[in-house]
Amino acid sequence: MQPGKRYNKRKQQLIEKCRLSGFDSLTPRESAELFLCLAASFEREDVLFQSHITANPYAFFSYTHEKLLKYGANESEAFLIEQFPAIAQRLLRNADSSKNEPEKQAEEKLSESKANRQKRELENNIMSRFVGAYSEYILLMIFNESFSLVFSDFISTDRTTEVDLDIRLICKVTCKYGGKYVMIAHNHPSGLSIPSPQDCEATRALFNSLCDLGIWLLDHYIVTRTECVPISKTYDFRNTSDKYLASVREKLEDEYEKRKKKLGI
Repeated sequence: MQPGKRYNKRKQQLIEKCRLSGFDSLTPRESAELFLCLAASFEREDVLFQSHITANPYAFFSYTHEKLLKYGANESEAFLIEQFPAIAQRLLRNADSSKNEPEKQAEEKLSESKANRQKRELENNIMSRFVGAYSEYILLMIFNESFSLVFSDFISTDRTTEVDLDIRLICKVTCKYGGKYVMIAHNHPSGLSIPSPQDCEATRALFNSLCDLGIWLLDHYIVTRTECVPISKTYDFRNTSDKYLASVREKLEDEYEKRKKKLGI
């Protein structure tokens, strides 16, 4: 079979696959081949250019005009390949700008809905772990780089009033499992769904210790029988300002005491 016919046949195969399953279904080599099939004139006998490019998928997009000519491209091919990244970027920008406002709002709502659903599922899962707990416990959840859960268990002994946040133990267990992200939760059997000033101080200390190890604290949840509230809703533990902590502590102490009186604690 002549080179031109062979490449034309390959072009049709790739086009059909792209039409059937979309461009993302193509491997890097196949997408490079398809682009070449569309850009180059394969009727010529010399296939050095095509064989070189298909052996280095995507690399040719960074080649200079002179380098493309050196490897056998003609002037038209070299120009089209040079311009392809800019063409692709413009098409993407135009595609995004061509969306009308209702379409953008619908996409944003869908994305927000998905995030809220995942958040509710996480909170429900956390709450289920504390069912029947009448003392305070700490639940440690460790995630790897891919945000896959690699550890989820209680790491504290039961105490009826106040839980002790063992920062050294949390760091040790997280490093043992190769964690990159950490989330903790502890329950308030009293029913108070707001963090105590001590909870805020301990969370900030844990955040700082984990940061020193290259680990990120995602959040700290306060769990009651009816609620699962992230501490970040009340207190920004990533703010390391002592002045900020002092102002929050004062507000929390007042709110904490009011809630305790209301619940008769």
